[in-house]
Amino acid sequence: MEVCMARRWFSLFVVVVVMLGLVTTSQAAGQTACQPDKVQRIALESAFGSELTLWLKEVRVECAVVVNGRTFTKGTLYGKPVVAYLSGVSMVNAAMTTQVALDLFNIERIFFSGIAGGVNPNLNIGDVVIPSQWAQYQEMHFAREDTPGNYSGVDATLPNFNFMFPQPISVTSSRVPVDTSESIYWFQTDPQMLAVAKAATADVTLADCVERGQKKTCLQSKPIVKVGGNGVAGQTFVDNAAFREWAWKTWQADSLDMESSAVAHVAYVNQVPFLIFRSLSDLAGGGPGANEIGTFFQLAADNAAKVFLATLKRWVEYSDSSKTTTVGIILVGPQEDKGWSEAHFRAVLYAESKIPGVKNVTLDKLNSADRPNTTLDQVVQDMVTEGAKLIITTSDAFQADTTVVAKKYPDITFINVSGDAVLKGDVPKNLGNFMGRMEYMKMVGGCAAALATKTNKIGYLGPLVNDETRRLASAAYLGVRYCFQKYRGGDPNSLRFEVKWIGFWFNIPGVTLNPTEVANGFFDNGTDVVMSGIDTPEAIVVTKQRVDRGEKIFAVPYDYQGACDLGAGACLGVPYFNWGPAYVKAIAEFRAGVWHSNWDWNGPKWSNINDPDESNVGFAYGPALTADQKVTLVGFVNDMGNGKVNLFTGPLNYQSGKVFLTNGEVATDQQIWYMPELLQGMIGASEASK
Repeated sequence: MEVCMARRWFSLFVVVVVMLGLVTTSQAAGQTACQPDKVQRIALESAFGSELTLWLKEVRVECAVVVNGRTFTKGTLYGKPVVAYLSGVSMVNAAMTTQVALDLFNIERIFFSGIAGGVNPNLNIGDVVIPSQWAQYQEMHFAREDTPGNYSGVDATLPNFNFMFPQPISVTSSRVPVDTSESIYWFQTDPQMLAVAKAATADVTLADCVERGQKKTCLQSKPIVKVGGNGVAGQTFVDNAAFREWAWKTWQADSLDMESSAVAHVAYVNQVPFLIFRSLSDLAGGGPGANEIGTFFQLAADNAAKVFLATLKRWVEYSDSSKTTTVGIILVGPQEDKGWSEAHFRAVLYAESKIPGVKNVTLDKLNSADRPNTTLDQVVQDMVTEGAKLIITTSDAFQADTTVVAKKYPDITFINVSGDAVLKGDVPKNLGNFMGRMEYMKMVGGCAAALATKTNKIGYLGPLVNDETRRLASAAYLGVRYCFQKYRGGDPNSLRFEVKWIGFWFNIPGVTLNPTEVANGFFDNGTDVVMSGIDTPEAIVVTKQRVDRGEKIFAVPYDYQGACDLGAGACLGVPYFNWGPAYVKAIAEFRAGVWHSNWDWNGPKWSNINDPDESNVGFAYGPALTADQKVTLVGFVNDMGNGKVNLFTGPLNYQSGKVFLTNGEVATDQQIWYMPELLQGMIGASEASK
């Protein structure tokens, strides 16, 4: 809404700036003078004139306009309307110019390019990096040194460089409530643009020699393109080996420069996708002699421009909406179940809205009750006939069959959501997995339950029993224990946390326990908070019915972000999957031709766990929370996000008494993923009844 409103005021804004004399005209280099317009354009931005000159040789120039002393050249490149301009050197200039461009032109995407200092010891001068995220690494707290080497009064989340302690950026935008901000370390590159860059740069040959007069200087190694990784930017030109080493160890940065993160910051606030290219002109103090920038500046600029133009050309092809990519989606439950399956269905619609040329073919309710005579193979055959080349199966119940059909259809790409076949290593190359790190949000839900309970009895409505459901129930229990003790001063051993399994992800009459009856049974026995782990909303429905009769009880539903709408006065909040970012990434990589088999366990965006475009899991704070309880929950989330709290830390035992984690031991991903038992202190079966 805010972005649309801003666009409506575009014409009025242009009139105002012209009247104020901020916009002037330019006829430099034979260009025709013009004014800003509302044509949707790609921004081509660089910090240095030599790069811009190279780009403009490829641009069909129409005209130019000068704003605040900066020339914006309009034209077309590879058939796409563009506006090309210099950011200027330094963070402030880059931020100012980028915002001016976004205010005056209808910019759909930003491509930024420039030279940089190399930080990654595995990279060399002439290499081009295209990071997947950017940080403003010189946002610092200069700490008081009480005694030599000892500093006070500072939040030391990241390692310091002497008295300098990195801090997150405080970012105000329409993504958060008015006049508030979120604390961000990393600004994320657009996943579609990154996927296209991988495809476009696979065969690019970069220059490795420079000539000055009769002298030819060549690099010791052939330059490469690295797509992904981290980049950082700050206010200072760095030519210091110790600082470079700190930047590598602390940020794992491939490069550092003086503009990129400012551009990323402005693009993020304006919700405009961006991609940034940096070619290494020097090693930021890491070279054996004098700084190399004077020798290799032009080579680095030329290499960056070559990669930049190759990517932009490929982007034009990728974004052609006339080229259709058909994606098959297979749901285990109804596509409007207010739970797991609906979250997936909404995700594919989200991906369609983000990626040009994508359409879906979806089949829901593929389970033994709703479609007893339908096999996954049959559904896949139908989807392939309809043109699907990428098929996503959305339940671990489909894992074994997905592996079978992937082998049968080697020319079709398959992704099984929540499975781990790739992790186990016995899969064909056309099969991948992804899952969201719901464990964190289950901990938040458990914390909410701990804050609200008066009887100290919490029930957990479980589906079937497997590694996934055991680890999610255990994560909820850890959240309950921690918050009950930390924030309420209670004895965690006085809690009763009981798990009851119904036998499947949703109710199948005659096959599973009835989740409505199980939820009512919890409340009848004195439980005052029920947490759900099943795909459907029975827990919140039952709780609302009883709250309407005057009971003081609560629910923490699951899966679907809007679940609280079914019982606002009873709802403490919803741990939910936001599948949209994962769908966009997977489909974009497939469309660009760079998808490969992988197991991805995608986490939250900690600075804003409810960001629809970046956070893979979230927690919708419920209306039944008090103001104080919500503040406490937000603090708990922040503590997990900055690493102060990690509840998968020992000592922890399984129900049987077997050690899960020794004292101080932090669980690995695989230790968490494969959870053979519930944790000690939980009531309920760790295995399905025979």
